[in-house]
Amino acid sequence: MMDMKKEEIKKLLDEDKSLNTLKDDVDSLVEKLRAEQDLIKQTVAKMQTWKSGNASDAFKEDMQDYFEAFTKHTDGVDKTHSSISSAIFNIRLQISNLQNIGPKL
Repeated sequence: MMDMKKEEIKKLLDEDKSLNTLKDDVDSLVEKLRAEQDLIKQTVAKMQTWKSGNASDAFKEDMQDYFEAFTKHTDGVDKTHSSISSAIFNIRLQISNLQNIGPKL
């Protein structure tokens, strides 16, 4: 019985480690995406001086569509990050519960 608990705890600890690595990767991805978005916003701001006709309006509409799609994708990555954090919490709760199983005196 005790060996089964140790094996279960080891398995959960391995999964916790893998999820933490994944969470770090997602954090890095979000940082890179936000930096890229800032760079694009700066470029768009510089292009605001472009006033010639319909091309300017078309460009602004394209950029608005781009930022809406970009935000949707970034929000999806943020949701994945939250799911990973929740899974880590649940794994740690399972580990804690396994460690506290036993006779109470």
